[in-house]
Amino acid sequence: SLGTFRLLQALGIEGDYFAGHSYGEFVALAAAGALGEDDLIRLSFARGKAIREAAVTAPGGMIAADAPA
Repeated sequence: SLGTFRLLQALGIEGDYFAGHSYGEFVALAAAGALGEDDLIRLSFARGKAIREAAVTAPGGMIAADAPA
């Protein structure tokens, strides 16, 4: 996500607001300048580690449903 943001910046595309969902919230904070890139990397690592550790005792799952509106 941060790479895509950097690409858009390089193309001259600027945002007035930044938002994200789930992990994207962290990247939105970095894009807005509220979170440094190094802090984003550390936070990403910590988040991934916490999820991995939690999955040992409580494996999660995801389901997709294909249905008409």
